[in-house]
Amino acid sequence: MTASIHNSGESYTLVLLNGRRLAPQGSGSTVNLQAIPMSAIERVEVLNDGASALYGSDAIAGVVNFILKRNQ
Repeated sequence: MTASIHNSGESYTLVLLNGRRLAPQGSGSTVNLQAIPMSAIERVEVLNDGASALYGSDAIAGVVNFILKRNQ
């Protein structure tokens, strides 16, 4: 399972975990969201405007930031 904002493709959506980039799976540039346990997630922040000025060309479609629970 991957993230794609505005249906523009997974490689144009940046996925963060607690504000830090996640490493892509395999040889591609997509992040496997199934590697994040759902019970550990506190909230999900979505920047659906192009955030490429802050994060570079990875975030043309936007950014999905998974915030984990602190006491898990």
